[in-house]
Amino acid sequence: MIVRKHLDPKIIIKVGWKRVLALGLAATLVVFAKHYLWLEIEIDTLPASILGVAIAFLIGFRVNSAYERWWEARKV
Repeated sequence: MIVRKHLDPKIIIKVGWKRVLALGLAATLVVFAKHYLWLEIEIDTLPASILGVAIAFLIGFRVNSAYERWWEARKV
């Protein structure tokens, strides 16, 4: 993997502006619906909590595995 020391902000803006715009529009729609149309919007937090714990475990295992590989290569 090739990683640059300094990432140009123009590259980030060029790649991610569509996603930021889409998420901003979605958030604006939700706020508009909640405040001006008086819609009750409720989101259950249980799925996000379970998904967060699962992702934390997966990342932990991956980091541990990568460290073990690095340590073994260092010993060799």
